[in-house]
Amino acid sequence: MALNISNELTQYAKNIVMNIDFNKFTDRQIKNVVKQLRTGCISRGNSMTAHLARWIRKGHDFPHFVYDNYEFRWKNLPNGNPFFDTIKQAASMVKLDPDTSTWYMQSLDDTIQSAEEQKPNGSISSYRLKDYKKIVKKSMKIDQELPKEVEDFLTGLQNRTLGVVPVEVYDIMSYN
Repeated sequence: MALNISNELTQYAKNIVMNIDFNKFTDRQIKNVVKQLRTGCISRGNSMTAHLARWIRKGHDFPHFVYDNYEFRWKNLPNGNPFFDTIKQAASMVKLDPDTSTWYMQSLDDTIQSAEEQKPNGSISSYRLKDYKKIVKKSMKIDQELPKEVEDFLTGLQNRTLGVVPVEVYDIMSYN
């Protein structure tokens, strides 16, 4: 069942908060949230697990990726992360396709340049990578120690000791 909130209400709202009962989560949902945070690869999807992973990450500056079907974003990524090499290789492979247009070649050159610069914060359009999107997504991992607050929450989630917690599921201001 979908819940639609009218624009007349959201134009005055700062955010939407729901009281989430974490005891209702399935083992698979818990596993997905933990995996997203531990690997640093967080979906921008609309599932509860995606919302929860983004909510837990919010307010913490640990390195991470956020992705959807159109874009790969990274924040605080350390220099030398294998992700950059994978982007470069994938874009180079797409450039070898003889059917690649001139405009697309320039777009791929921009992607390669972005990978070579290895800026800690950035994004690329995933559509540029065609069939190599899955390979790039698999490289979106970060070995890191999570902040204690995040680890404590994940432990509570896995042990099913959290109960009901208010969760900001939508920040209206971040979409303006």
